[in-house]
Amino acid sequence: MVCFLPNTKTTEPNQFGRLVSRLDALIAVLLEVGTKNDKPLSIATKVRLLHQSGLRATEISKILGKTPSHVRKELTRLRRGREHD
Repeated sequence: MVCFLPNTKTTEPNQFGRLVSRLDALIAVLLEVGTKNDKPLSIATKVRLLHQSGLRATEISKILGKTPSHVRKELTRLRRGREHD
């Protein structure tokens, strides 16, 4: 499969924003259907996966439909080694 991003200098900002929104929606769907040991992924696992992918707390919160403060709290728990699965 070949995928390319449009040249943002010649593309309307709205098109780029729509692309980002669609990618966020796809990520959210994939996380919802993902399982671990035949159980849905916990919020902590989802936050960890997205954070390891290089996303910031605000970006993760938009994808998961949580507040940025909730995501930051989960990241703090993860750093302290208290992930709940």
